[in-house]
Amino acid sequence: MKRIFLVIIAALPLYVSAQTPSTIQQNIPQSQAGTATEALVKIVVSDKNEKPVNNLAVSMLCRKTNKLYSTKTDNTGEARFLVLINNTYEINVDVEQNFRQITVPDKAYLGMTKKFIYQPTNLNETVSGDTIRQQLDDDAEATNSRVLIKMQVMDLDRNPLANEPVFIDEMDGSKVYSGVSGSDGMVKLLVPKGVKYLLSFKYERNVDMLDLVQKEGFRTIEIEYGYMGSEKIEEFYKTAKRDKNGFITEFMTTKANPVTFTGSIEKTTQGFNINYDSPSSTSTPAAYKGMLLAHGGYYSRNFYSFDEATGKYNWGMEFAESGPSSAVVEDSVVLINTQSCTLYALEAYTGKMLWSKWLGPNLYSMPSISNGKVYAVYPNELGSSVSRLTMTGKGDSKEMKNVLACFDLKTGKILWQNWVNAEALSSPVVAGNNVYLTCLSGKLYEFNNSTGVLMGSINETATTPPTIVNDKVFVSVRMAAHETVAVYAVNGLKPVKEITALSSSLFINDFYTLSANEQMNFCGTRILNYKSRNYNVMGSKIICSNPDDGLIVWSAEIQNKEIEKGKSAATMPVVAGGKIIITTLSGQVLAFEPSTGKQLNSWETGSKVETQATISNGWIYSGTEDGKTVSINTGDSKFSGWNMFGYDGGHNTVVR
Repeated sequence: MKRIFLVIIAALPLYVSAQTPSTIQQNIPQSQAGTATEALVKIVVSDKNEKPVNNLAVSMLCRKTNKLYSTKTDNTGEARFLVLINNTYEINVDVEQNFRQITVPDKAYLGMTKKFIYQPTNLNETVSGDTIRQQLDDDAEATNSRVLIKMQVMDLDRNPLANEPVFIDEMDGSKVYSGVSGSDGMVKLLVPKGVKYLLSFKYERNVDMLDLVQKEGFRTIEIEYGYMGSEKIEEFYKTAKRDKNGFITEFMTTKANPVTFTGSIEKTTQGFNINYDSPSSTSTPAAYKGMLLAHGGYYSRNFYSFDEATGKYNWGMEFAESGPSSAVVEDSVVLINTQSCTLYALEAYTGKMLWSKWLGPNLYSMPSISNGKVYAVYPNELGSSVSRLTMTGKGDSKEMKNVLACFDLKTGKILWQNWVNAEALSSPVVAGNNVYLTCLSGKLYEFNNSTGVLMGSINETATTPPTIVNDKVFVSVRMAAHETVAVYAVNGLKPVKEITALSSSLFINDFYTLSANEQMNFCGTRILNYKSRNYNVMGSKIICSNPDDGLIVWSAEIQNKEIEKGKSAATMPVVAGGKIIITTLSGQVLAFEPSTGKQLNSWETGSKVETQATISNGWIYSGTEDGKTVSINTGDSKFSGWNMFGYDGGHNTVVR
C-alpha cells in the first residue's frame, strides 16, 4: 500500500565545487556604479513567497581567474558585486552551494541585475551519532537544498499508526534522518537533495528506495505506506504460542489484494521487455506451464503473471510488504517470501492467495518446495536479525535464534521445526531424503526432510549454498583470503576432501554486508552438476571439473564488459538445451559447449544483471538491476528446462 505524489517548483540548481579559489570579500554601497573594467552586478534574492531574503551569503565565482567574490544580501534581498567584465560567473547562494551561470559582457560602465528565488533551510535538528532527528512545524516547506517528505504511516487495515519511528538512510552515506508519526500517522522530514535513500521502520528495514538525485526545484514527496506496526509486532512476540522447544506454532497472516499492471510491455527485436513502475532490481522469474511469474522490483509490493511467449498480462497481486524473493512453483502453487516479513502461497493460474504466514521482521532467503513440502527460515525472537553472528560458522545454543520450518504446501500446516544459528543464505536445498542449509554465519546444516532431525552440521565457513551430487555435498568454504570447494558425505556431513584446484580469491568476506536482495539471490562460486561434470564460476573464469578427483577438464575466460569490485564476473552456470549458460554482470548471456568450453552463442540483455536466468521453451528470461524482465527468443525450442532460480523448487543444482 504505497502512493507517491510529487510537487516540483523550478529554482536554483546545485553548485558543484572545484579547486579552492581565492576569496574577495565585498561590501558595495548602493550608490556604486560600474567602471571601465568592472561591472556592477546586483543579485536580488527572494523566497517562494516573494519576500526579500536578508543576510544571506551570496558569491560569484570566476573559474577563469579562480576568484570568488563574496558578500551578503541586505534587507531588500540585494547583494552587490564589482567584478571584471568579459567573464563568466557562477552564482552561489548560501552554504548549500546553489548556482546559476551568468556572463558579464565586455562593456565598460555596465550594470546588471539578476533575480533569483531561494528558500533557505531553517529547521530544528538533533544529531546523535549518525542519526539526525527532526521536529518540523506544520507549515514546513521544501527548500532549494532539501526535499520535504510527508509520509502517512498506516497499519494494514489503513488506520493511522501514531508514534511510529520512521528512518530514511542515505544509501551511499552514513546519515540517517529520523522522525516519529503523529496521532494522524503523519511524519515530515526535510532531507538533502542529490542522494538516494532507503526507507525503514523499526522492524522492517529497507522497504523502499527514494531517489532524490533530481537537483532543481522545490520538491515535496507525499507517501502513503502500510506497515504491520511496531507495537503489534512486539505484542506478537510477547504472546506468541510456542511448543515445549520454544518454536512458534501460530503465525500472524497478511493479505494480498488483486492489482493491475501499470508498467509497459516493450517489443524488442529479440523478444519483449517487461518494464515495471519501480526502477529497482528484479530477480530470476519462474516459468510454469506457459506463465512467467515475476515481481515488480525489489522495492515493489507487486507480483505478476504474464504469458511466457508474448508478455501479455494475466494477473497481479499486491502484497502487504515489499522485497519479494524469486518465486518457486510446484503443483500449481507459487511460493514467495517478502524480505519484510511474509511467506505467501498463491494459486498459480489466478493469483488467489491460499495461505500466508508472517514469519517475523526481515527474511533474507527464498523458500524451497519439494514433494508437497515447503521449507523456510525465520527469526524466532524479536531482534535476532540484529544480533547477527560474524562469519565464523560457530555458535552455541544461546545463539540459536533462527528456525528452519517445514510446512505443508497446500495448507501451510507446520510439519516440523528445528534450530539453525543464523539466517539462511539464498535458500534451503532439498535432495534425496534431506534438506541442507548454509547460514549467513557460514555454518552448513543437514536435516531429515520428513522428521526435521538434525543429521549433521559443519563449523567450517561455507560461502555458497550446497550442491548435492549422489552421496556427496559440494560447497565452497573460506580458507583465509581464499575460498575452495570442499566435499562432504551425505547423512552426517563428514569431510571427504578439499579440491584445491578449485580455489579463488574470496568473493565476499561477510554476507551481512550484502543487501537482503543480494543475500536472497546469492550463489557465488556454487557448483552446477550436469551429466557427471561440475561447472562453476571462480574469479573471471568458468570452470569444468571432474567431481571425483576435482581435476579441471577445461576453463574459459569470461569476457565481461563491466567489472565491479565485490561483484562476481558472472552468475553461476545453468544448463538448458545441452549448453552451459552464464549471464555476465554487463548483461551478456553466454552459452558454452559442455565438453570443450567453446563459446557457442551470445545474447545481450541491454541491462546490468546479477542473477541467473530462467530458460524455457526456447526463451531466455532475465531480471535486471534497472527494473525490467528481459526476454530473448533464441529460436531453438531445445533451450528449455531451467524454469526458476536454482533449477527447480528444491534448488539443488543437479541436472542429470
